[in-house]
Amino acid sequence: MNKKILLGCIGSLTIATGFVVGVTLISRSTKKQVHVNDQIATYEFKAGEGLNLSEHFASEFSFASYYDSRPTYSSNLRFQPDLRNSSSRDNQFWAYQLEISYNNEKSDVEEYKQRQEKPKFILRDKFTKAPIDLLKQDANIYYHSYANDLTGELILNVLIEDKKGDKKILEKSTSDAKRIDSWASKKFIISGFKRANVQSNSDLTKSLIDQNQSLLSTFYVSESNSLRKIFQEQKSKVSDKEVHINNANDLLTNNILPSQEAKIEEIDKQNQQLKNYLIVSTNNQSNKYFEIDWTRPVWLSKTDNENKLQLNYYLKRLVSAGDIKVPWRYEKIDVAQPQSQYVYFNYFNLKQVAEKMVQIIGKPNIDLKQYSQLGDNSLTFTKNSSYNIPNSSNGYFDQLELKMNESVKLSSIDNAKKFTHHELNISNYKLAFVTDKTYKPNNEFNTSNDPYVGKQNGDKITFAYSLKLDPSSSELGISTYYGTLTLEGFKTNTQ
Repeated sequence: MNKKILLGCIGSLTIATGFVVGVTLISRSTKKQVHVNDQIATYEFKAGEGLNLSEHFASEFSFASYYDSRPTYSSNLRFQPDLRNSSSRDNQFWAYQLEISYNNEKSDVEEYKQRQEKPKFILRDKFTKAPIDLLKQDANIYYHSYANDLTGELILNVLIEDKKGDKKILEKSTSDAKRIDSWASKKFIISGFKRANVQSNSDLTKSLIDQNQSLLSTFYVSESNSLRKIFQEQKSKVSDKEVHINNANDLLTNNILPSQEAKIEEIDKQNQQLKNYLIVSTNNQSNKYFEIDWTRPVWLSKTDNENKLQLNYYLKRLVSAGDIKVPWRYEKIDVAQPQSQYVYFNYFNLKQVAEKMVQIIGKPNIDLKQYSQLGDNSLTFTKNSSYNIPNSSNGYFDQLELKMNESVKLSSIDNAKKFTHHELNISNYKLAFVTDKTYKPNNEFNTSNDPYVGKQNGDKITFAYSLKLDPSSSELGISTYYGTLTLEGFKTNTQ
């Protein structure tokens, strides 16, 4: 079927589906650049014999030969969900497809021959049949392709850089914003690709290319200060009544966290209730395809583990929906069925480990009686971390060691039978001094410059520390335990 496409500066031409000419041309540079642009104005982009458009989604061919550092482009988390430009193979995709002079040592003769005889894509002058390589005599050529999987269109942006342009600009990285802004560009469109079925929930949660491949992943979850306080005090007030909290299930039983899918009129209120105690990331930094939809219910439910809850939510799928004006555009499509992930509240296990195993001791050959919290003989605390000193991520003392007492076995802890495999490995625990007074017990003498809690009391000094799992995650455990230790034997004011 023939259709008409508006050509930005060339006019209107009638073309066949699957065959395209240039749509827009933007030039910002020199006379030589204009000459090159005049040449590319007569180029056309089409699918070759080696590609059946109806069997492929346009997003399968979303590649870029450079990394765009501009904030609204590829450095943006939501920019082009399907873009592939992180490897040499990705960067070379379009050069390999379109440039006849492209030389890949790993391509055997037959493969090279097939690429020439039955190419997937063709970009040539429609009159002279000259390949894009011809323009590389005077210009550097870059490629960036975009997709619209809703309409079945592929947009190829060919970017042109004058080799004799501003030397200062040319010396910059090809990911540099100023350098990219100096390039001229021309966009081409091919239509006729397979379209995404956005009505199918299966299509939305799985790869468009391979329906056996799920694209779902979990989202980052952490505890808020309000939830941490509830765990520390092991109690909370609900409707002016004090309730005891001994495990994560108690959070649902006492309606501190929502345990049912909210009715439409209650969604905002219930979701805010959850946000008061849990910090749930809307996006996953390593998965651009989905985001949590906070306009629909988010709630938790119990599992067979009293400290592991199931977080339930609805998602939006980001589908490439570019057009000639905004090629990186996408649409958010509702995923109909709720999704879920586990959230492990490991606070009470951390508390047991900390109380049994965390210790602060003097370093070898250090006489604590010579040191105090303040004054000329004060302990020396460095707030920076040191690679050579264990447990120093928040700082360290020259005279003291913060460590796990390895003479105590994790398996000997009261609740150890309920520990996960990850929790039973002592190397998975991260210990550190706490300097931020937000996480210390209230004391008017606390500062955020050191781990002290209050003032020295006789020969006793109290220190704040934290213990958590490392790595930690929604599945492995989200909690951090904040505790204190009091060490005796320091120099007193009377000594």
